Amino acid sequence: MYSIVTPAYSSDKINKLLKSDFLKGYKSTQIGQYDKAIRHFSKIRNLDAGVRDYLLYYLGKSLLNEKRCDEAREVFVELAQNYPDSRWFAAADGQIRAPEPC
Repeated sequence: MYSIVTPAYSSDKINKLLKSDFLKGYKSTQIGQYDKAIRHFSKIRNLDAGVRDYLLYYLGKSLLNEKRCDEAREVFVELAQNYPDSRWFAAADGQIRAPEPC
C-alpha cells in the first residue's frame, strides 16, 4: 500500500488529484508505459506535496525512457536544486553530470 504526504492546507480535490495521478504515474512506470506516466506526473508536477522529489525523479526517468533527454535533464536539475537532501539527489546529480543526456 502506498501513502502520499500532502500539506495540511491542501484541499480534498488537490489531495485526490495528487494521490490518483501519482499512483497512476508510478504504476505506469512499473509496466513500462512511460508516456502515460509522463502525462500523470506532468499534471501534478507543480503541486506542493511531500513527495515532490519522488515525482520529479520518476518523471525524469520516464522522460529518459522516452528519449526526451533534454526535458529529463531539466527535471533532474530541478530536483537537485530544490531537494538537496532527497534520497533521489545522487541519482539526479548523476544524470546531470552524465556526458550524454540519455
